[in-house]
Amino acid sequence: MHTRISPFLFHLSALLICHTFAYSKVKPHGLFTNNMVIQQRVMAPVWGSANPGEKVQVSASWGESAHTTTDENGNWILHIKTPEAGGPFQITIKGENTVLLENVMAGDVWVCGGQSNMDFPLIRLKNTQKVPEKQVKAYAQIIKTEQPLIRTILIDKQYRAEPQSDIVVVKSFNNSWQVNASEAINNETTAVGFFFAKELQSKFNIPIGLIDANKGGTGIALWTSDKIIKSGDKKQEIDGVAKGSSVLFNGMIAPLTPFAIKGVIWYQGEANSKDKAKALAYADDLKSMITDWRSHWGQGDFPFLIVQLAGFHKTHTEPILEKEVWPLTRESQMKATELKNIGIATGIDVGFQKDIHPWMKDVVGYRLAKAAEKVAYGEKVIGTGPVYKGMKIKKNKAVIYFDNVGKGLQAKDVVLDGHQLSKTELKGFIIKGEGEFYHAQAVIVGNKVIVSHPKVSKPTAVRYGWADFPLCNLYNRADLPAFPFRTDMDKATP
Repeated sequence: MHTRISPFLFHLSALLICHTFAYSKVKPHGLFTNNMVIQQRVMAPVWGSANPGEKVQVSASWGESAHTTTDENGNWILHIKTPEAGGPFQITIKGENTVLLENVMAGDVWVCGGQSNMDFPLIRLKNTQKVPEKQVKAYAQIIKTEQPLIRTILIDKQYRAEPQSDIVVVKSFNNSWQVNASEAINNETTAVGFFFAKELQSKFNIPIGLIDANKGGTGIALWTSDKIIKSGDKKQEIDGVAKGSSVLFNGMIAPLTPFAIKGVIWYQGEANSKDKAKALAYADDLKSMITDWRSHWGQGDFPFLIVQLAGFHKTHTEPILEKEVWPLTRESQMKATELKNIGIATGIDVGFQKDIHPWMKDVVGYRLAKAAEKVAYGEKVIGTGPVYKGMKIKKNKAVIYFDNVGKGLQAKDVVLDGHQLSKTELKGFIIKGEGEFYHAQAVIVGNKVIVSHPKVSKPTAVRYGWADFPLCNLYNRADLPAFPFRTDMDKATP
């Protein structure tokens, strides 16, 4: 199949590094290496560089091929039809020289983005003193186990003032995708991404590829292309590069596009939770970034799965502390689900008061996979815990309705950083009338929760899990926790 040079190629040419006429070797983009996972059942872009005017042919061992001619700068791009999940395959890229890619699998490719909780590697599950000894041993065994159908490429941390044309891979990965079949590679792989991939690979029996591209301590402005972010991150400099907006997009995300992917998992928001203004702005910021990434990839509204922030900071006995910010960030993360093909998994019950990096990444990965089953794979499952649907006032009681109830609601026995909650008492609800909030009495009745307090004769608002570190225990029968919410959503009175 002959592929014409499209207008996109000329846009791509502006981004790619111009090669001199003396450079004769055909070279694929850095995402095309041995051990790679190529997105199944799509017309996948394949691109790279060679001499200007050089003919390039790409042939795959599954029986497809395509060819094109490089532009005046030596850049080329074509599309090749990929098979259903399987392999291993070979891809041959031929110009004046030949590049052979071996041990290629067709499967689903997921980008793992965000800040330190996505950056958190598996090795930390063996080394942290906060993980119970029994669990450390279990994690260590998992990390030692070969996962030949999970492949990872680990993108180096790159701040760049302008969009880059190619990726920089961490040295330990030898500029290549690596099979998660050794403890050394597993140690460096994102823990959340690994457990997410492990769950999907087991469920669907397909290869999973992880593009591990994240950086700790980073606000969302850094991950969005050339935009003014409403939360107004202050500019700093790192290695002489202004750290204000776009620099991580330029260095780590732009060079991934337009590589064919299944979707993105995203764990970020802590850096945007420093004050109420930033937390409230985060809803629009996150929506803008998602739309921005989808636009650059040019693959439509691909699935985008968000981790809602875990509990963090000291718990308290007051029904509400107005100074707390994290509930607003979580609310903003929920608002992003108003876009198409968005999934969300809450970490509300896996956090620690004094550690912003909760270690239960397997739980988060599992919940992301459940969200993916519904959003990305069209499975008829309950992909999340209960989500607030509406409220009705009946005399002195508030009746709360939920979506994603599944087979029913339940209060669970849970331990939240040393705080024991019993399934005999539903906790986490507060209620107000015309005055202050009170800790509420909450009772599950069918698929509803009835909320009340003796001092509230005419309820006006109910909130659930509305604290930086909330003590709450409402779940559905799939053991997925309810998302925090407030019925009095009003930016003017956060």
